[in-house]
Amino acid sequence: MDDRPIARMRDDLGRHVDGLVEGAVAAGAVREDFASPDVYAFLHMIGAVADRTEEVAPEAWRRYAEALLMGFGLEQGPAVHTTAMTDGQILRTWPVPSTQLPGDAGQADAGRG
Repeated sequence: MDDRPIARMRDDLGRHVDGLVEGAVAAGAVREDFASPDVYAFLHMIGAVADRTEEVAPEAWRRYAEALLMGFGLEQGPAVHTTAMTDGQILRTWPVPSTQLPGDAGQADAGRG
């Protein structure tokens, strides 16, 4: 599979998120230590809550999304002893597509002549 279009879309999305975050920080709409990787961490956290609560409380994720956003938007000081994850750390948290699992590379080409 050629993943170049996906990589380009991911990079383009990243640039948009970077611009939005930089603008929000500059405008004072969020804490000065808010960073682009925080957006992706929020998506992971809220997605996990939504997945786990979908059948019992489908709207529960909204409460936790609000709490996260308020925490970074209304508090003026950074959380004690914390920093935003780096881009590399966030990338390591993403699931690895099954086509890229260790040991799969040889199997994918085994049937080709």
